[in-house]
Amino acid sequence: MKRLHLIEFLISDYIKYEYYSYYLSNYLGEFIKYNDIKKYNNIPLKDFVIFDNKYLLIHDYEKEERIKGAWYLTEETTNLQELVTWYDASFRKVKYFQGIMKPDKNILDLIL
Repeated sequence: MKRLHLIEFLISDYIKYEYYSYYLSNYLGEFIKYNDIKKYNNIPLKDFVIFDNKYLLIHDYEKEERIKGAWYLTEETTNLQELVTWYDASFRKVKYFQGIMKPDKNILDLIL
């Protein structure tokens, strides 16, 4: 499972919270990367996960970066292969989630 999250800097409180959850998800096998959303012109997706190159989960956020829901799509409902191809090309150019911010060691010790 791979996840690409395009984020806005300065980091919101929600992204700070989610950042620590990424450590657990990563430990369980999710490959999570990020990049600055300003580097992507006109991309309608900010945060999405592709499962087994067959299923797509798109997270939907409010302006304040709070998650308000998600969309679940399959090969039957969208041109998923086009997104997988774009995603694979983008995934090689972006950074691992640990670089979003400097972690608080005390929090990491609690969750890992």
